[in-house]
Amino acid sequence: MLAPLVAADYLEELRRGSTEQATADLVKLAEWCKGKKLYRSRLDVYRKILELDPDHAIARRKLRFVKGKDGKWERLRPLPETRDRKPQYYEELAAKRKRIGAMYAAPLLALVKKSGATTPDATRERVLREIYLLDPDHKGARAANGEVHDGKRWVLRETQTAAVRRLVLRTKVRELLGELPVGKKVEPTEEEKAYGVDWKASLQGTTWRLLYAADAFEAPGCLRVADATDGVFEAVFGIGTVHLAGRRILMMDDAAKYEKVITAAPHMTKEYLEYVKQLSSCWLPRSRTCVSNKPFPDWRMEICARQPFGLMLDEYFEVAPRHGWVWDGVGLYLTHALTGFRRSTFVRVTRYAEDEKNKPEQRLWGELLPTNADWFAIAAQRIENGKTPDWKLMLSKDVNQMEVNDLLFSFVLAAYLVEAQADHLPGILKEVGENKASADVLQAMLGMRLSRLEQRVYRWVREHGPG
Repeated sequence: MLAPLVAADYLEELRRGSTEQATADLVKLAEWCKGKKLYRSRLDVYRKILELDPDHAIARRKLRFVKGKDGKWERLRPLPETRDRKPQYYEELAAKRKRIGAMYAAPLLALVKKSGATTPDATRERVLREIYLLDPDHKGARAANGEVHDGKRWVLRETQTAAVRRLVLRTKVRELLGELPVGKKVEPTEEEKAYGVDWKASLQGTTWRLLYAADAFEAPGCLRVADATDGVFEAVFGIGTVHLAGRRILMMDDAAKYEKVITAAPHMTKEYLEYVKQLSSCWLPRSRTCVSNKPFPDWRMEICARQPFGLMLDEYFEVAPRHGWVWDGVGLYLTHALTGFRRSTFVRVTRYAEDEKNKPEQRLWGELLPTNADWFAIAAQRIENGKTPDWKLMLSKDVNQMEVNDLLFSFVLAAYLVEAQADHLPGILKEVGENKASADVLQAMLGMRLSRLEQRVYRWVREHGPG
């Protein structure tokens, strides 16, 4: 393979030569248009020439530009209203333009493929953009850029893959929630009674045990969600889950009950107690017992997915809150897929409330919080407005360092990996869990530089549709 700098220089030299030939061919095409009385198409050809070569003298003159004393091009007078008088030549025009595009693309695409990931992103994008200018449907260029035609437009291959993947996951979730048995009523243990909480329901499911201090009728639905997390995890990561013994959720509906339980829990240290008192949900020491306090039924259901998924991310991949983008991004994706909610974040949103400069973060959180919020549309709008995070920095943060914008784009990246890069996802999480730099892991696993991945994800978001 060519060395990166040599490949880049040679590609740019080859591009310039191909551009000169293409513009010369386009000038001839413009004159052909004139002869066939395709006057509007003739002007369009000259405009294409300027996109390839902004200083092309003939095209500038034909479009009524002159160069001023300051060296800038200025239009002397408006172009006349024109139209194509013989549209019967359109098919021949399209074929001629396609041939010019093919001649331009042939040597450049061959070199882009040969140099592979060493091709500078800017050079690669410019070559593709110029090929599309000459032939928007150039199959070789579209294929080289990982695109497919969906019957209406060219989209990323990942967009098509993700649409199928989402349907599979949604079907799996419906099956799980429909097939899992109702939890069996059981008596609280002596330990559970000793917490002094009035358990309105005590249930044993297929993999989770649930003690419920809120209204008893809510408990079966929450337990079914917790039990379904194994099946969702297996469907997403393609690995059979192993039963993790002793999994239990103690669900409270007010802070006093929550504090009573964590204070009385075995093996609780003073330091850990002071820490978890600040939280609304935690894991008891040396156990797989989650204690949670949520004031609303839907939040109680959501946490019965969010915390089990966190446990499995930890136990299967050793991913933890220090791996912020995975912990919150993947955790929220899985939770939303199962419950339709994504509010249980580990990012400390409220710490910005008193800081005036972070009011935009509060506004963004307000946009994300509603159940019907379209996070992909919100992300697409922020991409359009240039409000995107520094990816290398985002990928290196733990949850306590992340901001709301990091949270949004971590979710977007997680969705891209789950839906479009499923084969790579387990390996990525395994290496991140081994504390390898996330940026390096993603680049190596996906075979593209971080800058290219970022731009590819941004395009994928725009093509994604509601979500």
